[in-house]
Amino acid sequence: MSSAARDQFAPFIPDGDVGRFASQFREQLKSDFTNMMAVLKDRTFQELLTDYPRPAPVFYVAHSAQNEVTSDVLFESGERYLRPTEYLQAFAEFVRTNQDQVEAMKIVLERPQGWRTSVLNELRLLLQRNDFPEKELRKAHRLLFKKNLPDLISMLKHAAREEEPVLEAGERAARAVKRLFDGQSLSTEQQQWVGYLQTHLEANLTIERDDFDDSPVLERNGGWGKFRKVFPDEILLLLTRLNEAIAA
Repeated sequence: MSSAARDQFAPFIPDGDVGRFASQFREQLKSDFTNMMAVLKDRTFQELLTDYPRPAPVFYVAHSAQNEVTSDVLFESGERYLRPTEYLQAFAEFVRTNQDQVEAMKIVLERPQGWRTSVLNELRLLLQRNDFPEKELRKAHRLLFKKNLPDLISMLKHAAREEEPVLEAGERAARAVKRLFDGQSLSTEQQQWVGYLQTHLEANLTIERDDFDDSPVLERNGGWGKFRKVFPDEILLLLTRLNEAIAA
């Protein structure tokens, strides 16, 4: 409150001392009810209570002082908030503690031939329930490893074994199709479909029969019927091998 405000309160409150007026208010209301109510009902007094003059703000500039501002990205893990390094350390501890008991982890780390969509979904749900949602894991890995879109398989493998590289989803998909088709004599149409398969795997990390009806890149290029014509031999085995290659 400025000195001008105290002067404006003075006709209603002795010396404009609002603090003393407030502390004695209950007692004064009992002993001098009529005069106190007259003050409280006064329109000017009521307006002063909300619009009284405030002192001008003072801003000091310290020309010789230097401030250092830092910020940290924090990740919620249970009741804790962890920095990216701490968050990934906690994730690695979780993986190493559970990798022998959780079937989905064992498939990623030891038996890639069992990789399929149901395993991926199980793994995502498990991580979500234990405060390691895929979105947050990607964010932490992106900050520390400078990968734009790290894939879940790589994040899990790296957590279990630090020597495993953290790959982006595109890198993993490209490596999988190269492993499966490199050195083969493919027709132009087959080469095109290898590109479609790689695009799908980059976005989904698995491939199933139903994906040919649902995945935009597969469906708009002819879907399951076209795929069977382009790769007529052991087509279901090919899908199994693709899933194994992406998880390997």
